[in-house]
Amino acid sequence: MARGHGRLHSEVVRLPGGRLGPLATLATRVAVAAGAIAFVALIAYVQRKGYSDAAEDGISLLDAFYYASVSVTTTGYGDITPRSDSARLVNVLEATPVRILFLVLLVATTVETLSGRSRHVLRVVNWSRHMKGHIVVCGYGTKGRSAIASLEGKEVERDRIVVVDPALDSVESATEDGYAAVHGDAASAVVLRRAHVADARAASSRPTATTRRS
Repeated sequence: MARGHGRLHSEVVRLPGGRLGPLATLATRVAVAAGAIAFVALIAYVQRKGYSDAAEDGISLLDAFYYASVSVTTTGYGDITPRSDSARLVNVLEATPVRILFLVLLVATTVETLSGRSRHVLRVVNWSRHMKGHIVVCGYGTKGRSAIASLEGKEVERDRIVVVDPALDSVESATEDGYAAVHGDAASAVVLRRAHVADARAASSRPTATTRRS
């Protein structure tokens, strides 16, 4: 139960920094992989006279892309092959390194996907252990932002402010602005526990949930 509770806790707590945008990361790696295939296809097409297919026909641009895709992804059907010495040399010098790069990208993406959640859980656990004497701000709308601006005007550090908001986009905005945030309704005792309101110096915007310490 403790382990499951920890997973749930980490899913609703968002911390600033330390996270790469998953879509941006994936898009970048897909672009690099596509670029690698296009590079190999271009080289094969430029040297198309040194390649042959199973039917001994010429190599078209489409054939070059087909060859590049099955070669770089290590599928390698062998129906299009380099036959001249120069084509084989270029294949060794450019296709093999690109093939290795493609595999590295694939492995890196897989490992990062598997380890990303674990890293976040560890960050949340470490954050929870050190979260004392902070200020909980309930809501990241106009009033919440004004409250935070007032706190920062009193030299309260950003890492001592925790935002609680039921809207996921507001939580994401808060973390992008550098604040730890908890996704949930501040009227919920469970959500407030996740924000460590019992250890907070003060809480704002929800009188029924306000906790103050001398």
